[in-house]
Amino acid sequence: MNEEANHSDKYIGSKVLSMKFGIGVISSIKRLQENGDNYYVVEYGKKNVKNYFPVDNNKSLRFVSSRKEFEGAFEVFEGKRESKKFSSIKERHVYFNRPFEKDNIKSIANRLLDLICTLDLTPKEQRICDKLVETVEIEASIIFKMTLSESKEFVSRILNNKK
Repeated sequence: MNEEANHSDKYIGSKVLSMKFGIGVISSIKRLQENGDNYYVVEYGKKNVKNYFPVDNNKSLRFVSSRKEFEGAFEVFEGKRESKKFSSIKERHVYFNRPFEKDNIKSIANRLLDLICTLDLTPKEQRICDKLVETVEIEASIIFKMTLSESKEFVSRILNNKK
C-alpha cells in the first residue's frame, strides 16, 4: 500500500454515522480496481450493508464527534433565539433544504435549532428534523456510553430548552 493509504489506516475501527444507515465502522481499505483509488469499507452491522468511501475525499464520512465537540455544538440551545422570519413558504423551503455540513456536529445543531424554533413545520421539514434528532440520539449514545433509550431522554432535555 502507498504512503497515503498507510496514513489512512489510522481510521480503521473508527465509528461513523450515516443518516440513512445509522452507525458503521470502517473495517478496512480496499482498492476496487487494479489501478484505481483506495476506498474505506464501512460496515453497518445491523443492516448487513457495506458502503465504500474514497480515501482521498472522506468528507462524505461523518465521524462520531468527541464529547467536547458535541457539548460545544449544543450550547446554542442554551441561549435565547427566536424563529427565523421568511417572506414566503418557498423561501423557507429553500432555506431548510439547502446543503449543510453533515460532517460537522455544530452545523447539525444549528440546523436542528432553526427547525425546532419554527412552529409550523411542513411534513418534509418535520422529516428532516426527526432524522437529525435520530442521528444526534445515536451519536450521543456512543459518546456518552448510554443506551438508546437513555440517549433519547438526554437529547430531549437538550432540545426542550428551546421548545
